[in-house]
Amino acid sequence: LLAHYGGWAHVPSQLTVPLFELQPSRQSESTRKRFKALAHLPLGCTFYLAELDLGLFLSDELKQQFASELKRRADRRLRTKEEELRQKDEEERRESERRKHGKSALAEELETMSLSAREAARRRQQSQYAAPEIHLAPEWQLQWEQQQQQQQ
Repeated sequence: LLAHYGGWAHVPSQLTVPLFELQPSRQSESTRKRFKALAHLPLGCTFYLAELDLGLFLSDELKQQFASELKRRADRRLRTKEEELRQKDEEERRESERRKHGKSALAEELETMSLSAREAARRRQQSQYAAPEIHLAPEWQLQWEQQQQQQQ
């Protein structure tokens, strides 16, 4: 915006543009140095950085000038989205495994809290791996089904 408008005095006080992302951050000495316009915020204060789609405002010349930065940010957003999807899928798989074994996520977490830190870490690592699937030979499957029918 500064490059497009030529300085803070010419940047409009309001813009209506699509929002890419809101990124939470906490004020520290390093964020004060990096974001000088936010240096007045107290240490420890939470603030949000808004990444906007400025494609409509920027000239082709400015887009070319900032192409590498725009591409880096787009790639980061894509990686973040892929990671979130991967984590969501992994959590759904774990929850499915927990239900299969008769434990809710809460029950498993409460059980883990009662363990030592080392044992809890080992247990969490083990829970990441799916239980092996058991396949019966067809003849054993048939025998099992017959036994189940007789018991009913």
